[in-house]
Amino acid sequence: MKTTESKEEPIRIVIYVSGGIVQDVLAEAEGVEAMIVDYDNESAGEPKSSRSFESVPVNRAYIERTIHGIED
Repeated sequence: MKTTESKEEPIRIVIYVSGGIVQDVLAEAEGVEAMIVDYDNESAGEPKSSRSFESVPVNRAYIERTIHGIED
């Protein structure tokens, strides 16, 4: 019998930045990818071809502290 491993597609998030700084991007679970679209850098000459999805690090403890207002 042939078995196939089912791999779920990642959750993809696009973060748009204009006139600001993204401090961090974290996930509560595995399988999240994010792309930061920084209009400030692109208007300064960074090519749009540099856009790409990257895996988001998982940090459940930090997210929990943030929810409760006690992040570092």
